[in-house]
Amino acid sequence: MAEAWALVVILLASDGKSIEVVKGVYDSRGECNQVIFEERIFNGSCYPVEKIVHQNETDFAVN
Repeated sequence: MAEAWALVVILLASDGKSIEVVKGVYDSRGECNQVIFEERIFNGSCYPVEKIVHQNETDFAVN
């Protein structure tokens, strides 16, 4: 199974806080980067979906 890539965009709220949201999921990093280029997204990056899903896995471990 090929690795999926997520386009993560940072949104800024009026109170100054920022949140990261997934704008889309793509079959390759190249496809994800192409969307960034075509849509002129300056506050987004592509990350492997697997890395996002398991990002804070240790935070949820039960002792």
